[in-house]
Amino acid sequence: MKQGLIAVAVIVALVLMVAAASYFGGSTARKGGFDKGQRFKAKPGTTRKNAMLLTSNKRTSTDDPKAAIARRGDEQEDDSPLTIKSLSKPSDEKRAQPARDRAMKALNSASPETGLRSLDAALALPHDRLQGAYLYEAMGQLYAQLDPPDYEKAMAAFEEARAMADDVEMAQNILLKSVQVLMQGGLDDEARAQLEAGSGDEALSTETQFRLHLLWGQLEERAGKAVEAERMYRKVLDGALALPESLERKMALGLARSAGLRLTRLYRANDRDGAAKSLTLDLKKQLKALSKTT
Repeated sequence: MKQGLIAVAVIVALVLMVAAASYFGGSTARKGGFDKGQRFKAKPGTTRKNAMLLTSNKRTSTDDPKAAIARRGDEQEDDSPLTIKSLSKPSDEKRAQPARDRAMKALNSASPETGLRSLDAALALPHDRLQGAYLYEAMGQLYAQLDPPDYEKAMAAFEEARAMADDVEMAQNILLKSVQVLMQGGLDDEARAQLEAGSGDEALSTETQFRLHLLWGQLEERAGKAVEAERMYRKVLDGALALPESLERKMALGLARSAGLRLTRLYRANDRDGAAKSLTLDLKKQLKALSKTT
């Protein structure tokens, strides 16, 4: 009898301890206020070893706005030459829009193969030359995204696109894309040949021409041709600082900064620290003065 009473007392004590722990534990969790967006959760039956961190899509960003702006600036100066999933600006928006929309949808397909099949189907339908230019421009990018990339077919597609372009600016935009693709694949000699054949060393007036010469400077720099690279960067820098009427002021100053940064890096890489410092100070003064002018 006595042993039975002891056993009951032990059981009651255990029940009370469990109840107290549950109450105070729940209270602590409520007072501590875990962020539901940062709570660890696991599927039923999942062990601690395989647990996953699940976060809410509504978490508030704590990113410093100034840091975000600085990061965007760094991205603009990224040495990677390829801008993926983009197409030339239409000269006749109404006529180009259906094909351009189809091309953009293909570029954002689940896979390059899916996008290429979509473009093949679109090319089999009636289309004019401008519409065909956008379809082939997207096709060139997708061939370069295959695993492994098919640069021969990519360049053939870009060539078709350039032939169908309805103005010089669009043709040069497509040339820019083809050079970017080749540089991304490390085919610098082929990229230089494209520039020499399609761009030339003319005076710069459009945004695309400026960007083509920036890429040209990168190619020369990669090849160890510092003098030629300096000439290309200097041409872009001086041309952009002249604020040609064909360029928006903000765009011109952005191109000048980009060329100045690359030229400064080139000087430092070739132990010309004095030239780099002088350029930095001079460019800072010029950009400040130009930013204030109306």
